[in-house]
Amino acid sequence: MLNGTHKGTLSMWLENDQTISGAVNRDLNLGNAYTWNLAHNVTERTGSGSNTIAAGTDLGAETVKYGLASGSGATTAELLDGTLTQDRTVTMQYVSSPGNVFNNFGPASAVVDLSGLAPTVGAELFVLQMKYAPASPLVAAAGGEKYLNLGYWNGSTWVSAIDGNSGGSPTSFDRAYNPTTDLVLGYHGVDVDNNVVWAVVDHNSSFAVVPEPATLLLLLTGSAFFLLRRLRGRRRE
Repeated sequence: MLNGTHKGTLSMWLENDQTISGAVNRDLNLGNAYTWNLAHNVTERTGSGSNTIAAGTDLGAETVKYGLASGSGATTAELLDGTLTQDRTVTMQYVSSPGNVFNNFGPASAVVDLSGLAPTVGAELFVLQMKYAPASPLVAAAGGEKYLNLGYWNGSTWVSAIDGNSGGSPTSFDRAYNPTTDLVLGYHGVDVDNNVVWAVVDHNSSFAVVPEPATLLLLLTGSAFFLLRRLRGRRRE
């Protein structure tokens, strides 16, 4: 696994030696199991990490998601879903932002460079989720958390991550990712309860949390026209 806190649970029943007079099965702790919550924090790759993942791996079925976490856990990036078509050596690393999002505001999260998945655009789709900082100045400038989305650097500016896909129909949701229904290219959302954004994409890139396209355009232009366009055309499920 890449960086992060990997958790597990150990439960067991204890009993006295059954040869002792009066001893019965599971007779300690009032017959209840003793339970320990285990956790191991991988920090030696705080800046970056890589792992080879076998063909056919269902990322959504992994108990602990492949991902990258800062030492404090303030910023995380996780692969929530998708099935690999071939063995993939996946690398995720923190990089400096290639550019500001708006004026002097950087993204509302760290910038994570992802490589190794979908070596060519459209080869396979996956779900990337990133955590953002609610107190980021960019969040306030965007008008609130509900106007955030997963973005990628297209070589010259920050745009929505789904804009780099090979196709798909852009559809946004104001909730957490649902593995039962949401593994559809172009689906994306913001989960304000958990301070994360997610998107179904099929390309490698440098990703970060930025305002959704209409909001970003509004910030850059200050135009009321684009505000009305956003309010009328913002498609939410």
